[in-house]
Amino acid sequence: MPALRRLIAPWKGSPLRHRPAGSRRSVLDDSYLGQASANRWSAKGVRAWYFAADQGIVAAEHARHVAAELPEGRAVRLEREVFRVPVTLERALDLTDRRAVKAMGAAPVNDWILDLAATQAVGAYLRTQLPGLQGLIVPSVAFLDDHARHNVVVLRDAVDPARVFGRPELVLRITLEAAGG
Repeated sequence: MPALRRLIAPWKGSPLRHRPAGSRRSVLDDSYLGQASANRWSAKGVRAWYFAADQGIVAAEHARHVAAELPEGRAVRLEREVFRVPVTLERALDLTDRRAVKAMGAAPVNDWILDLAATQAVGAYLRTQLPGLQGLIVPSVAFLDDHARHNVVVLRDAVDPARVFGRPELVLRITLEAAGG
């Protein structure tokens, strides 16, 4: 575990986060964090914000959720607003770095990242073994061949949002038109 602790480092960037178009809630609203059971790095009950490194990841992640939002057999237009959010973490672990995965004693991340139970277990393990961990930099499952295209998971209970987040800026709107079947 000491090798893993040495890999905890500050992280700063301006990743993207989306919300339903026209929502009155802030893109950083935490009311619903921890309620989903299918978040890749945080099991139900673990409150975490998920951010994407680029617009392609936002679009892919949005499309991944279409099945949950698409009424059976009806055409719909799903619109999202995408915000750039300055994020500054003092204690983050980068799981796109092979050294971090090796220090956990795990196989290469691409071998198990598609297994939801495995990724949630890794998230739980890291939170218990690394007190004060504020976030994870994780590969995007939409772009497993390119770990530079990553997601950022910020652990709500480990941060003060007023200190970690800057002012969100609306950068684009995306629309997906689809039909259920």
